[in-house]
Amino acid sequence: MRIKEVLREADMVSRLGGDEFLVILADLAAPEDAAKVADKLLQTVSAPIAFEARQLYANASIGISVFPRHGDNADDLIRHADVAMYSAKDHGRGQTRFYTPVLSAEGAVTLEQEIEAAPSGAAREFVLYYQAQLSVVDLHLVGIEALVRWRHPSAA
Repeated sequence: MRIKEVLREADMVSRLGGDEFLVILADLAAPEDAAKVADKLLQTVSAPIAFEARQLYANASIGISVFPRHGDNADDLIRHADVAMYSAKDHGRGQTRFYTPVLSAEGAVTLEQEIEAAPSGAAREFVLYYQAQLSVVDLHLVGIEALVRWRHPSAA
């Protein structure tokens, strides 16, 4: 795996699902060192891959959260890195963003603005759901996520 080539032995990489990966960098001297590693990861991922006489290309967007500045537990750090990653995607892919609380506020405002900006009939097509997140070990509640779903008028 090309991602592992950039990392040190003490670092860890894991696939979260789909096209999302989690990289944990241990014992960094400064948070800025995470940006240096992220730049190397972007270069590595964007390098072409030879496959059946073709060149395949990929790109990445990287969100960074730093312990303890952006959270003191794994859930907060992952959620904040995810927010930063979507900000990087919104600014043109192939970029890196550090988490800031402003990003969370911008995301909430953007969703609200997009729903409000929809034509009045279309706005009623969006429905907010809350979904419990349970531990697979003992089925206790570990979190709740909010989902906005679009109900197409023809599916009603």
